[in-house]
Amino acid sequence: MTEGRLDLALPPPAPAWGDRAAPWIPDTIGRRARAAEAPWKTDPDPDFPDTVLDHGRIGDITVLACAARGSKHRFEGTARQDAVIARAATGAWALAAVADGVGSVPESQKASLVAVHVVVTELAKRLAIDDADPEQLAQAAFREVNGKLAHLAGPKTTLTAAAVAAVPGPDGAYRAWAAGVGDSPAYILRDGGFTAVRDLGRDDEFGTFTAAMPTRDPKSHFRFDKLSLYAGEALALVSDGLGDLLGAPSDEPRRYFAANWSAPPNPVDFMRQVQVRSRGFDDDRSAAVLWAAPPPADAPVLRDADSSMAHDGELRAARTQGLEVRSAAGRGLKAAKEGRHRRTRTLVIEHSARLVAVACAPLTDDGDQAGHWFAAAREAIEAFPPDHPSQDWAGQVWSQAARGFAVTADPWAGRVATAIVCAEPAGDGAVDYELAVSGALSVSIAGAGIHRDLGAVHAPRYVWYTGPGEAPCRVHVDRLAPDQALLVTSGVDPAGIARLPERPGPLGTAWALEDQGAEEDRLALMLWGER
Repeated sequence: MTEGRLDLALPPPAPAWGDRAAPWIPDTIGRRARAAEAPWKTDPDPDFPDTVLDHGRIGDITVLACAARGSKHRFEGTARQDAVIARAATGAWALAAVADGVGSVPESQKASLVAVHVVVTELAKRLAIDDADPEQLAQAAFREVNGKLAHLAGPKTTLTAAAVAAVPGPDGAYRAWAAGVGDSPAYILRDGGFTAVRDLGRDDEFGTFTAAMPTRDPKSHFRFDKLSLYAGEALALVSDGLGDLLGAPSDEPRRYFAANWSAPPNPVDFMRQVQVRSRGFDDDRSAAVLWAAPPPADAPVLRDADSSMAHDGELRAARTQGLEVRSAAGRGLKAAKEGRHRRTRTLVIEHSARLVAVACAPLTDDGDQAGHWFAAAREAIEAFPPDHPSQDWAGQVWSQAARGFAVTADPWAGRVATAIVCAEPAGDGAVDYELAVSGALSVSIAGAGIHRDLGAVHAPRYVWYTGPGEAPCRVHVDRLAPDQALLVTSGVDPAGIARLPERPGPLGTAWALEDQGAEEDRLALMLWGER
């Protein structure tokens, strides 16, 4: 009641898609962004999951780096064009980079991915030789990036990179610098507010044109800033998806991020904050934040710059063809302590009228076996005839992938656990699926807060062998009821996911992995009919 009148205002309805309950619904700044509440379509390029995360510490520096598709690309089913990375160098530096592929140029996501990986690799090489002249060092690294991008023959990207010393100097200051080309800005977060190091740097009267790489004269567009950080401060690199928000006339976005990033948040909270909603701000979002604050002793170790492009965590989710799917993968405690890359892999792809999902986890420590299987499975799926009948589809694709994998890992039996799921809607929320699984992945049917191992529900329809002495794959063919979900996991307890009060959204899925704190690298793949 309000002054004798009945107050008929109703609370906002729960979202029909995605994360439906606190604390994982992204916050809203300003006006409600209804486009951000729309269902996501699948990522069209398997090399670019919807959301990626790097997280670690070196010395006193904690780094979180996240890139996420914007609501426009999620709605359209187009690829994320932003890229981020966070790595360590020489045991003495934290490195980070953010790149934003130029949207008007086809396949610019490839340029942004190459840019962030090449720049940290080149910076690490040069820091190992001499760190006395950081501007010259950064210019040399950017020239190398420019040359690599020129070989792509078309795609263009912005690039901002930074380095922060792992320990302070005698004056208590942490040496730092930021360099870049284009409109991916950098800020120092100190005294509860943001100070621009590099602004959006747009060069036309409409504020839309930006320099990008490759360019004929990278030196003319290169900008370098030598910095100092003190305890309790942070250096933030962002793409223009967040830079435009931070530069908005209202100070609400700046207050929001200053409050939430005054200290390193939980990694999944950081992912949620990067995806904060605001009407009119629908571009991809990327941020890499480096905090000068001694981290907890058990904080994950920041990985050294190496050839692996695997992020510490990745997340995919979609509603398509009457189906909903979630997949997430993350580093386990063992990898986080050792500072090595994640070895679990997931993939979600639409192939003709089918939704196809892949999960793989290594069973040994010798090399990137799951990465090899991931590549072989993807190649087999993309080469398979789209009009092939559904019967035996998963088994046939698994067999093709196994043969391709054996070329790089022979003999391969017992070296990787794998699953390939092919699903189609059966109407009224039911799902017809075919599952080919090999090795020690957990596969279960979940519903009503409980889960049952698939093998206990029914035996596989048949067992598939690629040849004498090879590992078999069990092929299950069945229908999910509308209240059931298919759950594939590794490194986590599936009961913890099955007991969630409702089917999790994307960030809820990421938290289900993060919360269990498993020793081994983790993955979860969930599939059910559209509700």
